[in-house]
Amino acid sequence: MCSIVGLVSSSGADVCPLLKTMLDQTRHRGPDGAGLALGLAVKRAGDVAELAVDGLSGLRGLGHSRLKITGETGIQPLTGCGRGLVLAFNGEIWNHEPLREGLEANDHVFTTDSDSEALIHQLEDEMSTAGDLVKAVEAVVRGLDGEYAFAVYDGLHDEFVLARDIVGVKQLYYGETAEYLAFCSEKKPLWDLSITPQRVLPGQTVKLAPGGSSGAWQFSAGRRIELARPGRQCETAQERVALEAYRKSLVEAVRKRVDGHDRVGIIFSGGVDSVLIARIAQRLGVDVRCYAGGLPGSSDVDLSRVAAHALGMPLAVSELDHDRIASELPLILGAIESANHLQVDVAIPIYFAVKRAAQDGIRVMLTGQGADELFAGYQWYPEILTRSGAESLRDSLWGDLGNLYKDTLEREDKITMFHSIELRVPYLDPAVVSTAMRIAPTLKIRDGELKYLHRKLAEESGVPHAIAWRPKEAAQHGSNVHETLKTVLSRIEEELDVPPRDGWTKPDNASEELGSAYRHGGDAYAGNDCYQKVLDSLGRAVGLA
Repeated sequence: MCSIVGLVSSSGADVCPLLKTMLDQTRHRGPDGAGLALGLAVKRAGDVAELAVDGLSGLRGLGHSRLKITGETGIQPLTGCGRGLVLAFNGEIWNHEPLREGLEANDHVFTTDSDSEALIHQLEDEMSTAGDLVKAVEAVVRGLDGEYAFAVYDGLHDEFVLARDIVGVKQLYYGETAEYLAFCSEKKPLWDLSITPQRVLPGQTVKLAPGGSSGAWQFSAGRRIELARPGRQCETAQERVALEAYRKSLVEAVRKRVDGHDRVGIIFSGGVDSVLIARIAQRLGVDVRCYAGGLPGSSDVDLSRVAAHALGMPLAVSELDHDRIASELPLILGAIESANHLQVDVAIPIYFAVKRAAQDGIRVMLTGQGADELFAGYQWYPEILTRSGAESLRDSLWGDLGNLYKDTLEREDKITMFHSIELRVPYLDPAVVSTAMRIAPTLKIRDGELKYLHRKLAEESGVPHAIAWRPKEAAQHGSNVHETLKTVLSRIEEELDVPPRDGWTKPDNASEELGSAYRHGGDAYAGNDCYQKVLDSLGRAVGLA
């Protein structure tokens, strides 16, 4: 996990100082090394503060700060075998070792033990035949198994290409003004340049190069490489066959994400999704540390303790109260880059759980995100099945999976990166997604029980019955944060100079990040404009656009 920044000047200004500023703004994402590349000239240092840029200048550049997870060496940007490419990579490549072996056999010389270096050497190979950076990137990412976003600069053709994994676990934004074209792992540096960020979509390439009759630099979004949706003819309704296929794919997904790590953290709610991931990791021989956040006496806190005790796992609970939430609320808004009421509600217990993990020196955490969309875990899915049938349910699940990148994954990636921790998402491994989407709806919803097969696997894996079959409860409600936050916001409104309600207008994009409940006709936050108004005021105070 790292920070990527990039900048192109349209006015002839040297971009080096601004690139350094952008790196400094996102230094929490990469405390273990930093570098800048202006054209093909690269400088690196142990951290952003030590990065000396004397003698480095140019009209376009690429920057990176590193969170060291895989390998002891590998400060970026990377330059491969000196064939004109410069890479800034964020994330993990699970299959980097076999890729590396093949590349070394093809005379590539590696200078680091980082997984990222396999990517730039692969790109060099593809460029030698494709001769086009977009085509090279598209060819390479089809063979990558990982969660990532990256930017690569082609010094020979003077252009950049941005890319993101097909699920969208890692984010990358871009945009422009009359003076600059820029891209970044977070929105704040772009907002500071008066740029409205656009997302690189999952599986998409975005090219930044001179174009058009004027020759001015411009972004051009390319086609997306998408997850292949299994057809109905591939579906299995045989419980044991489906269960074993799901077990195999999920265990492998967890194994890839804990391999090489003696200790990992789990964002832990006491619900079946996080407990199952923790149980699998434990069985793989990893020291699993569980982290939960919530109000004393909340169901998530109490059941987290029950689950951790039952499985013999250490648990650290961040017990919250009004004052603690109020004191860190501005930091939380800044971390998730959103003042949306729902997003903030859900973020609070996760933020404090992750903060505690960081205090314990955890560098990698797993999350249970994605299981509800794979196995029909929300209360509206039975209604869809009853009203419109199995095919409509499949469509809804697939559509909700396709939207996770913007209403869930970006929020949690930013929370963990705010604390210099890498988040990994086993349920959204493409092999798990493919396997789960081949399972018949009758094995996902049975006799009114949501996530039936998923819960069955949990119980067979050693998760206690009461936890495996515990009904779904949203994080903001299971932690008792929802009502507490409303009280906190009411107090803030009284204490601070917040614009009066009559003068407040709900932003046009207020529903953009509201999640699947709103796509299915729900609106649990209707009538909460008074609270959203306070959050928007706090958001403006911390620099949110």
